[in-house]
Amino acid sequence: MRRVPTGLLFLFFIVCPREGSAQEFSDIIKDVSSISFYMSCWSARGQVQRNDCWSKAVDYGVDATYQVTKIPLPWSANKTIEGGWKPTRKEIVDRNGRKDTTEIYEPVEDSMSMSSFLQIDVGLGYSEFSGFSAVDNTFEIRGAVRELPAVSVFGTVSSDTEHSPFRKLLIRVGIRSGLIQLNDVQAIDPVGDGNGDVYFGTGQTFQLGGVAGVAVAWKKEIYPYVEYMWMRRKFQSVQWTFTDENHTVPERFPRELDFSGPSLSVGIRIQLK
Repeated sequence: MRRVPTGLLFLFFIVCPREGSAQEFSDIIKDVSSISFYMSCWSARGQVQRNDCWSKAVDYGVDATYQVTKIPLPWSANKTIEGGWKPTRKEIVDRNGRKDTTEIYEPVEDSMSMSSFLQIDVGLGYSEFSGFSAVDNTFEIRGAVRELPAVSVFGTVSSDTEHSPFRKLLIRVGIRSGLIQLNDVQAIDPVGDGNGDVYFGTGQTFQLGGVAGVAVAWKKEIYPYVEYMWMRRKFQSVQWTFTDENHTVPERFPRELDFSGPSLSVGIRIQLK
């Protein structure tokens, strides 16, 4: 569980300008429509294998999403709602020595109520997974894979109608992409007497895949959800180094690592707006 706070800090530094004001950060945060926390069990192939899931091979992550637009579906019954005026603040004025309170109103634009629509969101996320080992049992591989971060585009079927099933059951599909890198990956080559030479692996690659899931309203703005994802995560050039530059890297060490495949996630989505 310790990786989730790390992800939150990472997202903070991504979305918040390092030299920006508190107001700039507030403007960014207020546009977030939902925040999700999840854990998932993933697959591996090639020269790495997954350890027991859910105990040792789990991906922890966090996503923040921003609503972009709503597209009415062909069968949607739409209705225009007049905006009118809404109170925004109160001001106290002095009228000949007597305090008087004035309520300030601002105009509200007309809006559209739709019985069914596709909501388009953009997500910014961070995750990290570990729990893999080498298929070749003559050496050991350990470490993690980290997103830098991930960017997603989602489409969610929803409704403005109070009693519509799409208010309680949210169906979401999308794509996810971004850079990933090997984080503190080590290959340990046994040399006898319980000791081993430690090699450090580095690599970056581009991930791409699809996501489909369903969320159910539990309490007002809290949605437990399940998502299925298939991602292409293949490191085609892994560089191994040793403290002694003249040391030869064993030929049996993998020069590529493939974590492509399906994963199943369970999590909690907090709907902010």
